[in-house]
Amino acid sequence: HDFSCFVGRIGQSDTLSVSILEPPTVAVQNLLSVPDYEGAVISFDAVEGATVYVVAYQSDGSSEWDEVETTELSHTLTGLETATGYTVKVTSGNDAGFRKTVLPTEITFKTKDNRPPQAVDDLEVTSAGYNISDVTLTWSLTTNQASTLIVSAITVKVEKKAEDNSISPLSSEEIAGDLLTYSSTLPGPGEYVFTVETKNEFSAGVEGLSREVSHLVKETTEPPTIPPTEPKTDPPTIPPAPKPQLLCSVVIDDSVPDDTEVVSGGETEVVSGDETEVVSGDEVHTDDDGHDHKKRSAYTMGDPIPKEVVADESLSIACYLASGATITSDQILWSYSMPNSEEEVAQGDMSDGISVASAADSSSLTITSASENHQGTYTCRAAEDASSCSFAVAVKTTPKSGASPISILSILSLLTLVLALH
Repeated sequence: HDFSCFVGRIGQSDTLSVSILEPPTVAVQNLLSVPDYEGAVISFDAVEGATVYVVAYQSDGSSEWDEVETTELSHTLTGLETATGYTVKVTSGNDAGFRKTVLPTEITFKTKDNRPPQAVDDLEVTSAGYNISDVTLTWSLTTNQASTLIVSAITVKVEKKAEDNSISPLSSEEIAGDLLTYSSTLPGPGEYVFTVETKNEFSAGVEGLSREVSHLVKETTEPPTIPPTEPKTDPPTIPPAPKPQLLCSVVIDDSVPDDTEVVSGGETEVVSGDETEVVSGDEVHTDDDGHDHKKRSAYTMGDPIPKEVVADESLSIACYLASGATITSDQILWSYSMPNSEEEVAQGDMSDGISVASAADSSSLTITSASENHQGTYTCRAAEDASSCSFAVAVKTTPKSGASPISILSILSLLTLVLALH
């Protein structure tokens, strides 16, 4: 700015020029970075009015900034970490300072990575069958990706192992570093070794970058026959049939003839004192003294046992407790059904002239004076048990043996008439 003054009778004064210094009014333009392994070159355009530039930089994850002042339009950062991200800010100023309203220009970069890669992970070889020579290798790069390591190439080598364990190389191929699979057709049966190695420009001479896996191709074209293994199973446990609680007594004798028969489905018991032993139908049990025990033929279910009684005579039928019975004789219940009828009459509802009595090992039903009304089937059952005995009672109307009173009177009348004639 130019300044002058005018004084009366003296005239105009000389011109005075005054310059006012202010900070730059614009931000840095065209900020660039050229990173290396442990440094980076930062460059930018000149800013009008700027005589100094402040370059501030910070590594990723850090909370602190490092600053460098320069009068040049470029600056080389040194001492940086390899394979690390950085942020750079550049501000221009002069002797008047830095204008607060002008924001720094910012750029980010990452230093070069000179680390060798790591070996592949999860290396496997698969084929469609144990005797198939077409195989596929698969792997992952999990470790390399987690550490942001560069894998520029992968080498796959195929070798064959001889019977003496010597190795013969077959092929070696370099593929792209981002591939995760490799397929190969093997020359035939045998054991093969596959080696997969990662590479980049810093991997030369570094050990531990390879992984190996082997695969066996068998000669046979038929799968081995493996007999099926049948699971062992224990035979099913069949519970023993419950022993009958009742026996239907028919004959009790001191001597049993040879032609004694036991009805189908029956059992025979030998009775000796308080003990009972089941034996076959025609066997007689003899004790140590040579005496035959009493023997009874018994029936334990099946068709009703026929019983016949003359009219007006009495009839007793009995059910006996079987050996080992778990009930008592007073738990034996009787019922009655008429001929050709399935309706049963309970023990307490039977007609008059029928009585039931219990002994130590039996229950007996007695008909005092038989009549046609007593014909039918009488059944004894063990309480809460399925075993039973049935008796089919038939009543005969044939008179008893001997003459009736009317016949005697007729004879006496006839004798009287004969005597009178004489």
